[in-house]
Amino acid sequence: MKRKFFAFIALITATLSLSSCLSSDETTVEYTHDTAITAFSLGSLDRYTKTKAGKDTLLKANVTGSDYKFYIDQAQRLIYNVDSLPCGVRDTAILATISSKNSSPILLMDINKTDSVAAYYSSSDSINFSKPRFIRVYSSDYSAYAQYKVTVNVHKELPYEFKWHELAQNNSQLAAFSDLKAVACGDDIYVFGKTAAGTEVLKSAINDGSAWSSITM
Repeated sequence: MKRKFFAFIALITATLSLSSCLSSDETTVEYTHDTAITAFSLGSLDRYTKTKAGKDTLLKANVTGSDYKFYIDQAQRLIYNVDSLPCGVRDTAILATISSKNSSPILLMDINKTDSVAAYYSSSDSINFSKPRFIRVYSSDYSAYAQYKVTVNVHKELPYEFKWHELAQNNSQLAAFSDLKAVACGDDIYVFGKTAAGTEVLKSAINDGSAWSSITM
């Protein structure tokens, strides 16, 4: 009889306890220390160029940033693009889309003081990527974070331009030219330029910009 009585009491206690849990308004939140940036991409990019009159101008949304893939090295906490953005892209004001694991909060570090937080990340706020930036992704309870170094590579020169001023330092023939024009043909490059004697042409192998020979016109 005692066993049946104790079993009945245990059943009543368990029922009351379950009822109490179901009617509770409290919500249990489980925090995680597993933090990571999972995706990084750029939006439309503005680009500086020159008009036909030679004046600088800014073309809005001239480059599709999403065409340039960014790699995330989780081991070294690095984010970068292998294919550089076109020359002239305005890297001081770029919109970026950054995703984090479990939608953890992302903070942007100061561009000059890398140990100081500048702002919370927002996809609608432009970011200055003129030099590498650090971003942090925090755990939901802000007890831990992972810091990434973001490098946005941009071409410094147009692909069809040569550093003639550097070549001229080592070649008196090029130094004497004005109004330079260059044409590539096969494995050679031909440079047309004006001198005191008139228009002249120099020829060099594309792979060897140190040896130039004069071409008779």
